[in-house]
Amino acid sequence: MIYKYSDTPRIFYSHCQLIYNKRAEMEETYFLISHFWNWQFICPNFDIGESNDFQDYLQAVAESDKIVFSEYKNAVSKGVYGECSFALSRNIPVFVLRKNIKGKFYMKEVIGFNLHPTPKAYNYATAILKKPNLKKVVDFNIIIQKMN
Repeated sequence: MIYKYSDTPRIFYSHCQLIYNKRAEMEETYFLISHFWNWQFICPNFDIGESNDFQDYLQAVAESDKIVFSEYKNAVSKGVYGECSFALSRNIPVFVLRKNIKGKFYMKEVIGFNLHPTPKAYNYATAILKKPNLKKVVDFNIIIQKMN
């Protein structure tokens, strides 16, 4: 069990074990810590370590307020899928961390996953992103009145 500091919100960083202790993990960690500087940051690699019991990871997820995960080769690993699906089932917000074409990180909210037809451990599923709300109604009469 990971000690929770008072009422400080917690963020759980879910990512493929293939990037543990690699540059990608360090870059993502740096971005998340700097973006969520006032949150308790939980990284399974550093805070839990390699555990033979997946329940250890799920316990940390259950005690978190937000989950951010990264993809490995544009897919989600089986472990990341398990952690994020568990979070979604408990109504914990889940976000995917990606890079744009300029190499800058951004996050998008995830609402579910599509399992691959022939899932493999490191190519298990793809994220389903939440669609932006584009239902804003524009009253053009008000805009025209303001222009006059």
